[in-house]
Amino acid sequence: MRRILKSRRGNTIIEVMIALGVLAVLGLIMTEVIRNVMKDLQQRQLTSTRDQVALWVRQSAGSVRGLQNSLKQTGNEAFYTCVCGGGCNSAQLLKFTLYDLPTSPVTPIPTYYNAAGLPCDPNASNCYIRVTINFSAQCWPPIPSNTPVPPASCVQAAEFVAVYYKIDQNPVTIVPNSQVIPLKPITGSVFTQVASLNPPGSGICP
Repeated sequence: MRRILKSRRGNTIIEVMIALGVLAVLGLIMTEVIRNVMKDLQQRQLTSTRDQVALWVRQSAGSVRGLQNSLKQTGNEAFYTCVCGGGCNSAQLLKFTLYDLPTSPVTPIPTYYNAAGLPCDPNASNCYIRVTINFSAQCWPPIPSNTPVPPASCVQAAEFVAVYYKIDQNPVTIVPNSQVIPLKPITGSVFTQVASLNPPGSGICP
């Protein structure tokens, strides 16, 4: 009888150890599953926010009032000369700070966003999305001409300006060897006739 009890007791301990081992394995599997689900949700959230930011930046880049508000702001001197005249180079990609509708105080549109689409500190670990903006212009081609090719530079106002934007992942948040896929960039451009920015008699360009 004692041998039977010892045998049962030994079997019970082994069964408990096996059960604990199975639970530990299941726990590790569930942890990995939850981790992957959270990564997928984060990726989806970032992608959705990136698309929303791209749409908003595109709207701002095509806003006549916003571009007019950007004309005389510090750092946009090259943009001013292309719209108002005074010296402009065709097809030269230049830095551009985009301002939305006039505000007080005058502030440029944010260029860094977190996963919720809110402006953030570019050095913060959760500041995932970066916006880069440039512009280029095209001078008026000589008319009449057998080959009306836009000149490399012009003194008068350009024919049109193009605002180029790129939305990608903030390099600060890219972790080497991470399983999280970096955010795929979105690029685009918006072309605007200079005549619509500075119509005759508007006083936009003194």
